[in-house]
Amino acid sequence: MRMRSRLARGLAGLGFEVEGAPETNIVMFRVAQDAAFHSKARECGVLLSRPGPGRLRAVTHLDVTAADVDGRSSGSGSSRAATTDACFSRRLGSHASHRGE
Repeated sequence: MRMRSRLARGLAGLGFEVEGAPETNIVMFRVAQDAAFHSKARECGVLLSRPGPGRLRAVTHLDVTAADVDGRSSGSGSSRAATTDACFSRRLGSHASHRGE
């Protein structure tokens, strides 16, 4: 499975409104409190862009692994994904219930 599809499926599974099936490495999704979400994601080491009100853009690239997308350690000694997952759980969990409404 491509990372873009994996990311889109994961965001949808968390309750975010994903804008269509991604055809490139760009995944667009909606968040009502986009400025707060964007800021907290950055604090967690996740870089997103805000192309418009309530919209966020995530881009996968060659260095993004399934473990990064899934939010768990890949077992290769890297704890970045696990740290990001813990940060998201702590700081961003409530945003999924306030998606694009």
